[in-house]
Amino acid sequence: MRRCKLLAAVSLIFSIPSFAGDVDLFTAASVGAIASVEEALSSDYNVNSADGFGNTALLLAAENGHLHVVRYLIKAGADINRQNIYGYTPLFSAVVNAHAEVIRELAANGADAALSNIYGTSAADYIAFIGYKDINSYIAAILSGGLQRRSGPNSFRYLAQNNYPLLDNLSDDIPRLSEKADAQTLYMAGKDLTDGVSPKNAELGNIYLQKAYALG
Repeated sequence: MRRCKLLAAVSLIFSIPSFAGDVDLFTAASVGAIASVEEALSSDYNVNSADGFGNTALLLAAENGHLHVVRYLIKAGADINRQNIYGYTPLFSAVVNAHAEVIRELAANGADAALSNIYGTSAADYIAFIGYKDINSYIAAILSGGLQRRSGPNSFRYLAQNNYPLLDNLSDDIPRLSEKADAQTLYMAGKDLTDGVSPKNAELGNIYLQKAYALG
């Protein structure tokens, strides 16, 4: 089965700070510091510059829900479908973090929901898995406050096997779903999590392995 390792999202309160001294484009985009983004682009950075993981400023702004920065970067000529080293796009990052207005902005400007990451999963795949037929219905569910994820052992297995490091977003889902899982599912999920790239997921995986051994 395909494995999908999403980069961990930074959980930040919405603000528009700026930085004194040296300006890091990627940090500025991540926290929504548009003045610092503008300063960085006027000095050492190209709008499509990428960090060590291939993340552009647009991807980081989208991941963290900073619509004003996303709009600015698009107007500045950012590549809307640029993928990082794992194949994630700004749209995929916004989708998995449920940033409705950012998703809408990216889609309106030509973002491709069918682009797959290196594990063969696209933003469209993610939306379909959690039960929505398209981007518009997903956006509507977010804005209405009615966004729901599937539940049950199979969903727990999927989340674990795809090794989402977004445990802050899934913190309510994963422990709850694990309570419905049998020993085999817990064991397989635990192995998937411990084999992944996220230390936080590996720690959780060890807990599920212990539960599996206790049940088995």
